[in-house]
Amino acid sequence: DINNDVQICISENIQIQGNQFFDSEKLLSEINLKSNSSYSVDLLERGIESVLTLYEENGFPYCQISPSHFKILQDGRLSFSLLVEEGPRVMIRGVQLVGLKTTKEKVILREMGSEILSFFSQNRLEAGLRRVKRLSFIADVEKTELLAKDDPEEGILRITLVERRNSTFSGILGYTPGEGNRKGILFGSVNLVFDNIFGTGRR
Repeated sequence: DINNDVQICISENIQIQGNQFFDSEKLLSEINLKSNSSYSVDLLERGIESVLTLYEENGFPYCQISPSHFKILQDGRLSFSLLVEEGPRVMIRGVQLVGLKTTKEKVILREMGSEILSFFSQNRLEAGLRRVKRLSFIADVEKTELLAKDDPEEGILRITLVERRNSTFSGILGYTPGEGNRKGILFGSVNLVFDNIFGTGRR
């Protein structure tokens, strides 16, 4: 029950357990909790978030980290442990697109990039989704899920999309009345925009 109101220095005896993919030295550098620095809950949470991001970018979407064994040593400094449950390193084997009525799947997959079919990376996934959201015929990326296959080291991304209307019509119509022997003139302009022709992304 240690909180931000208690000024306690961190001991160098921070233990990391359960990690296999990264060594403890690497994880401690990411956590950035230096010996003899003041402990705070916020600092610890930011350190844990940094380590989780490191794992996410290297194929471990299910990684969990739990701090435990908090103890005040005889010299008054704080010692604790971090238990790392890495989970499986997941290779993305496919992308399942839901909600497409007009757009061909290959158009979306091309926009996401072939590099998505590799070890899971949150940044790579988000970059691909941003490119998809910029498509004029996609209204929204409603949901993204990582589905486990029978092999826990393999997964499929299921992405739910909302399409926009593919074509627009606008026009203006005017009339100039005649004078004398000159007949009146009907004039106008029509603008047709066909977006995502045949679901291919062509405009």
